Amino acid sequence: MTDPGIQEESVEEVLGRVSDAFFALDTDWLFTYVNERAETVLEKSREDILGEGIWDHFAEARGTTFFHEYHEAMQTQETRSFEEYYPPLSAWFRVHAYPSDSGLSVYFEDISDRKERERERARYESVVETMGDGVYVVDETGEFTFVNDAYAEMVGYDREDLVGAPATTVVPEQDHREATELGATLREEDRETMTMEAELQRSDGETLIAEATFSLMTAGGETERVAVVRDITDRKERQRQLEDHRDMLAAHVDRTDLVQRINTAIAGATSQTEIRDAVCDLLADSDHYQTAWIGHREDGEVRLQTGAGLPADDLTALVDAARADGGTGPVGRAFERETIQVQQNVDGDTDDPRAEAFAEWGYHSSICIPLSYDGETVGVLTIDSERTHAFSGTERELLGSLADTIAYALQTITERRQFRTLVDATTEYAIFRLDTDGCVQTWNRGAERIKGYEAEEILGEHFSTFYTEEAREAGVPEENLETAVEAGTVEDEGWRVRRDGSTFWANVTITAIRDEDGSLDGFAKVTRDMTERREYQQRLRRQHDLTEQLIDTTPVAILAFDTDGTLVRANAQAVDELGIDDAALDAAESADEYSVGDLTVYDEEGELIPRTERPVTRTLEHGETISDETIVVETDSGQPRWLSYHSAPVFDDDGDVELAVVACDDISETKRREAELSRLDHINSIIRRLNSTLVESSDRETVHETVCSELAAAEPYDAAWYHEVDLAADELHPSASAGLDIDVDDVVVPVDDTLAGRAIRTGEVTTGRLSWDHPLANDVPTSDIGDAPVVAAVPITYSETQHGVLCLAATDETVFTEDIRDLFGELGETIGHGLTSIVRKEGLLSDGATRLEFRLRDYQTESDGVATEFADDGLEITFEDTVSVGDGTVLQYVSVPRESTNEATALFESQDAIERFRRLDGDEEAEADSGRGHYEIRQTEAPLIAALTEFGGRVVAVEAADGDFHIVTEFPRSVSVREVVQRVTDVYPSADLEAQRSVRSPDESSTHRHKRILDELTDRQRTVLETAQYAGYFEWPRESTGEEVADALDLSPSTFSQHLRAGQRKTFDGLFGDS
Repeated sequence: MTDPGIQEESVEEVLGRVSDAFFALDTDWLFTYVNERAETVLEKSREDILGEGIWDHFAEARGTTFFHEYHEAMQTQETRSFEEYYPPLSAWFRVHAYPSDSGLSVYFEDISDRKERERERARYESVVETMGDGVYVVDETGEFTFVNDAYAEMVGYDREDLVGAPATTVVPEQDHREATELGATLREEDRETMTMEAELQRSDGETLIAEATFSLMTAGGETERVAVVRDITDRKERQRQLEDHRDMLAAHVDRTDLVQRINTAIAGATSQTEIRDAVCDLLADSDHYQTAWIGHREDGEVRLQTGAGLPADDLTALVDAARADGGTGPVGRAFERETIQVQQNVDGDTDDPRAEAFAEWGYHSSICIPLSYDGETVGVLTIDSERTHAFSGTERELLGSLADTIAYALQTITERRQFRTLVDATTEYAIFRLDTDGCVQTWNRGAERIKGYEAEEILGEHFSTFYTEEAREAGVPEENLETAVEAGTVEDEGWRVRRDGSTFWANVTITAIRDEDGSLDGFAKVTRDMTERREYQQRLRRQHDLTEQLIDTTPVAILAFDTDGTLVRANAQAVDELGIDDAALDAAESADEYSVGDLTVYDEEGELIPRTERPVTRTLEHGETISDETIVVETDSGQPRWLSYHSAPVFDDDGDVELAVVACDDISETKRREAELSRLDHINSIIRRLNSTLVESSDRETVHETVCSELAAAEPYDAAWYHEVDLAADELHPSASAGLDIDVDDVVVPVDDTLAGRAIRTGEVTTGRLSWDHPLANDVPTSDIGDAPVVAAVPITYSETQHGVLCLAATDETVFTEDIRDLFGELGETIGHGLTSIVRKEGLLSDGATRLEFRLRDYQTESDGVATEFADDGLEITFEDTVSVGDGTVLQYVSVPRESTNEATALFESQDAIERFRRLDGDEEAEADSGRGHYEIRQTEAPLIAALTEFGGRVVAVEAADGDFHIVTEFPRSVSVREVVQRVTDVYPSADLEAQRSVRSPDESSTHRHKRILDELTDRQRTVLETAQYAGYFEWPRESTGEEVADALDLSPSTFSQHLRAGQRKTFDGLFGDS
């Protein structure tokens, strides 16, 4: 039934009193209530988050245990309790989630300190396990959180059965409540330990009496009760008997004060020696006994520790006599049997080696009582009396109980001494005591090691000596003492100062010490040097931050999969390489929607790899480490990615695979480049074969057909065809093809709006789509492409001469990359150069020629150097030969009337278009006979001359008059007159063709031999011979030296000589060898 008082309070007031952090969510995951404790723990104010979504403010919680447990509670309407670590707040939480129809109520508390304490506790468990006493830890709920083996054995349970079970499993409810009250008293009164006795229920039904000494352990705001338990069933029985004996003593010895005085002396003793001395003195001084001594065993013999009633020498003699029995007398039997040995009348007892001494001193009876505690005999108390039968049954029991008290006191002193020794010997912690003013009173070895002070240096000094100057100025030492007085204890971390002035990072706990009436008696201070731990934590933090940064910024894709194959982590590079979108990652965090099975993986040969055989599966299922394995992954976008794959397992504490960490390097570009290089090598081999064909071919048709057949037969091309260009008509005429299923004879293709036409106009390799049905026609509309092949149109040009267009078709749309297009561009220039050479050969070897006469009206350009000035000055010029030496440069061999040589020389010197010139006449007599002066002129800009030369033509004669320029040229009959005219008018739009006629050819045999000789010569050899001939190298005396001719050709003298000799040998072989 609900308390009426609570009914009257508002829900706000009730929830405000909840000590745990608490918040409420509605069914849309919106905050509807947040108490103050939750504000503190979550580091969010309620004003900021009320009405807001929990997953918006705590996005990092998506996919974590918090996310899954809250959803599970809402879906099943069942309470969920769990513990989990939340990295953004660097804290552990214990959470209870209570669902309802209206939402979710969440109670949680920060258990980080408890977790830290559990880790600390683990470090001490090994120590605890070596203790003979039972040890257990109970949390605030009354459940065991730890038991050692000794305790489990004591109560007859397995450790696993006790941990997590309520303490009432072995402790009666009433005793458990008393223990809980003792814990509260420890906390409230700031006491270190409290002890109680309780009856424990063993698993077999038996009971035992145990003594439990309690202390509190606090970490992270949570307090647990630690108990050291000892089975005192036997001791209790002895205590019961002791009590009975005390009663009997009081009743039968007239309530003598002997026992009281002995007990008082024992209680006030601070050492074992003091206890033994007090007991022996009081017993020997009584009216009932004459001597009392206590001995212990050492190396199997009885040794005197203390005694009274006899002079020292006599006591020594008495002990020596007791020792002389070899352990068979009363003293020895008391040690061996751990039972009281009584001699009521020693007179005449020949078995007692003390009989002679007793007779001398008048002793007649003796009692030897073992001093035993917790099963260990620490000595024997021997009392002698002048009376016979002095030790009756009652008195024997009384003395036996006294012996138990003495043994207990001796053991207690031992334990205290051991504790002090432990504290003094501890070097990991500085443990010392302060008086109420904060001055140092004690000093242990750990304090010496950590702080650097010897005890005599620091005792009496104020503990603020250990603080930095800044902390002292801020009043931190005094504030810590005040907090310890008010709260009982205070914990602090900060920099502290050693004796040598160096600093260290310290964890300090100061606990107020109070006496029995609660008055302040001083402080206990424990200091631990945490410098290395702090630096280690900082290194770990930096290492973690660095690792995260490396993972996020590395160009390598990094992923992590759990044992179910679910993706649990992917860096930005992985998202990019595998094409994973953010939605997929969100799904991976909230459900198993993105896993190994979602990826399609192939091997290097393109074979699909089953999921069970994939590299990541091998790592997850078999713990296999995989390095540098190449796979192909089909991404979400459908694009294949070549990956260099590496994976390694991450094992849990049990040695089982927990995760597979995968690193992938995208080598798609490398693979593409390898394929591209292979393709380039393949095309280079084709080009090398074609170069050989070009050198060996003597006519253009053979070149066209060979190029088409070679390329069409080569992978990955399907067809090739060649267009000759008719610039005058703006038409393309197919002259050869291979791989086409259609007849290309008599097909005319317009230059405009065609793929080949664009290649002619731009001078660059052009690609596009053409139809297999009409590959020579215009481009196919995009909508009709289908499986139309990709076609590359390669312009075949040399210098300014356009010979035609080579077209290649392939079904693979990736074949014409930029590098491939560059190679085909170079191939086009190579073919163009070969065709130009053939044209020139045809001009030289033609069985006839076509003479064309042009008139250039109003000729004003300086592009052809000499011609302009001749036209202006009315000079007569004869062009005897023109040799093209490449790169648009020509050598012109001209002559002028002898009387005009001075004017011609001055003219040549003034022309910018003339790179250099020289007189070739070396003999004045020969020049006088011819009436003309001869010159060699090198020009780099002579478009008209270069154009005529490229068609295989030559200048026969020129005449300039009245601003017009008349030029007579000859071309091979095979050359298209229309193309020549078009080329000339392209250079000089004012040019007119005035005449066209055929010229008679030399006899056939001479032509055949001439052709054979020229076929043997290379282009360079022919150029060298022709230049040497017209430069007068072969005249006598020579008009030009070898160095001059070599310089004209931009060759070294040795290279010139090499080509000249080779050309001469081939020419003479052709003239005089077998024909």
